[in-house]
Amino acid sequence: MRANGAGAEIDLAQSVQGDWDTVVVLKPYSSTTEVDSALGFTWRANKQRIIGQSDSHNLLVFVRDGRVRYAELLERSAGDFCCFERNGRYSRARATFAVEFESRWMRLRHVVAPAG
Repeated sequence: MRANGAGAEIDLAQSVQGDWDTVVVLKPYSSTTEVDSALGFTWRANKQRIIGQSDSHNLLVFVRDGRVRYAELLERSAGDFCCFERNGRYSRARATFAVEFESRWMRLRHVVAPAG
C-alpha cells in the first residue's frame, strides 16, 4: 500500500475478494466487549485475542449475514487505522480509505462517513 503514495485511495471492495458485505476495523487493545459490540454478535478467535493485547496491529473482520468470513491482522506499520475514535464498521460499498502520511506513519482515513 505504501507504494500508492499520499492521496491514493484504497477500496477494500476491490482489494479483498470474497463473500463479504461489511468490514469491521478494530483498533489496538479492543476488548471482547468492544469487538462484540462492533460486530453485532459474539465472535471468539485467536486474532481477536491478539488485538486485545497488542498495539502493533489493527484487525479487519470481513462479515456477511452475521458470520465472520475472513479476518486479517494488519501491522500498523503497513497501514494504520488507529486514529478512529471508535472501532469502525463499513459496508462493502463504503469501504474506501485515503492514504495520508504523518511522519513515518501511513494513516488510512475513511473517505465516506461510516455506516451504522
